[in-house]
Amino acid sequence: MTALALSLTLSLLMAVTASGEELGANGTRARSPRPAKAAAASKPAGQRNAGVAAIVRTDGAMVYSKADFDADVLGNLRRGDRVRVSSGTIGDYAKFHKVAAGAIVGWIADIDVQVEGASKKRDHKRGSSKKSRGRDREKKPFVDESLPIFFTKYVGVLVGATEFNEDISGVDSKETLLVYGLKFTGPDLLLTGPVLDLNLALHYGAPSYYTPLSSTKPSGFLIYGDALLLYPFFNRDKAMITFGLGPLLKFSTFNVTSGGEIKSLSRLDFGASIALAGAVKVGKFAVRLEGKYHLEKKSEKMALLSIQQQF
Repeated sequence: MTALALSLTLSLLMAVTASGEELGANGTRARSPRPAKAAAASKPAGQRNAGVAAIVRTDGAMVYSKADFDADVLGNLRRGDRVRVSSGTIGDYAKFHKVAAGAIVGWIADIDVQVEGASKKRDHKRGSSKKSRGRDREKKPFVDESLPIFFTKYVGVLVGATEFNEDISGVDSKETLLVYGLKFTGPDLLLTGPVLDLNLALHYGAPSYYTPLSSTKPSGFLIYGDALLLYPFFNRDKAMITFGLGPLLKFSTFNVTSGGEIKSLSRLDFGASIALAGAVKVGKFAVRLEGKYHLEKKSEKMALLSIQQQF
């Protein structure tokens, strides 16, 4: 009997040992270690630092090989594309995010993307609802006051004075005329990428040197139109000085009465426009003062003041 009891005791001890269960000091089972932390630790470092989510704001946005507009273009993105970008930017007057879009990895201008995480964080601090955050993200791509003045789109009015020269019956006639009109300035106006300055200036009425040539008060109008490519040689977020160069079109038509007959004197000239301008940003508005030199058959000077609103 003693041998049988000893045999049963040894069998029981071996079964408990084989089961792998450990008993604590208080008689409870000891818990097995959790694998969650080990799994988290094994997560690749690249996945833990993969940038932030962003949406492309500009159709045809360019991805560059370096943080420079003169660098090689690796590809183009469409408006609405979702990408991953670096949370910070680099660059002097132009800011760039590192971007990963599919197989393309390069640099994209910060004006071409809207960082989703930053927008959500600002909205959360204000305590806004999900619905209001959605409205803010929809509106911001169109009116973003944080953009540097050089990379902001503006539309507004201009007023100024211009020289006007022409030959009248072999006599060189010149007069300074008041002009007013519209001005559009910013990137992606006619072409994707370049920053342009588009001007349409009008003078209504005829120069005074037509009065002796007409038996009635002369009438007519003069129109200037130019499209300048802008280059900033001084650029800050709220102020800049730019040099502009581009084509010029000038059309004039004046009506005079001679011998009881009304005669229309019309002329269309082409040339080049050179401009030096300074601008400051005040909220959603920009104030510009510029001087222009028109190169054509008879060169002319023009001075303009404009007030524009961001759009």
